[in-house]
Amino acid sequence: MALTGGIIVPHPPIIIPDIGEDRLAEVSATVNGMQRLAGDTAATGADVIVAISPHSPMAYDSFLIKSKPRLSGSFSLFGYPDLLFNVRGDEELPKAIIAACDVANIPITKIGESTLFVDNHLDHGILVPLFYLRQKRDYSLVSVSISSLPLEIHFALGEIIGEICRQAKRRITFMASGDLSHRLSVDAPAGYSPRGVEFDRIICDIVAAGDLKELLNIGQDLIEAAGECGLRSLVTLAGVMNSQDYKTDILSYEGPFGVGYMVAELLIK
Repeated sequence: MALTGGIIVPHPPIIIPDIGEDRLAEVSATVNGMQRLAGDTAATGADVIVAISPHSPMAYDSFLIKSKPRLSGSFSLFGYPDLLFNVRGDEELPKAIIAACDVANIPITKIGESTLFVDNHLDHGILVPLFYLRQKRDYSLVSVSISSLPLEIHFALGEIIGEICRQAKRRITFMASGDLSHRLSVDAPAGYSPRGVEFDRIICDIVAAGDLKELLNIGQDLIEAAGECGLRSLVTLAGVMNSQDYKTDILSYEGPFGVGYMVAELLIK
């Protein structure tokens, strides 16, 4: 079986040592979780990471996918332009995903084929976890964006990606990048809401129980109140893993800056 499982990763740039520096201790649980995840993911023998990030270039009514042989990015938006990443891309998997989406009438656009979407640079939602993952193993990468389409369509996209990965000859891990609520404390970026804590507790409970399809049953009022950025990524992962028998392990969870950071792995049994 080519699909090794899935991983859930946060993406705060502060967990990059050159950026976080002496504040790294404030996110030690996340750093330790990412270090353990990097070793566990490498141990699966995965060669490819298919990643979805809420910070990749996004279209309202279509998913976007990168397919160039080389993909690159930096932390220039955070004041660190010299922190550069250059990774192997993939051309065959995106072709297969696009073809299957066309059959299922799920809109998906290959970045570079439209004048509106020509940016193949990787965003920090990909680069932050990749910093840790690549310390243990080299991977080629397929990068997919979320969209404004309903959660059910993200789930359907995940089911297609999961099936494509299971048929592939290479070993593949699916990476769902996303922070949880941004409203956990009074100093949180989006302001405080008690529903932020409620949202994160529900997400942690669902992941721990290993039934990610339950993510589709979270009420829209709670989603909006939580001020999250990772739910669409997680729902896509739920689709990827939907027909699999898997076990989950939450390696860390914390919210030191009013934003929830979860590190978790889903391994196929």
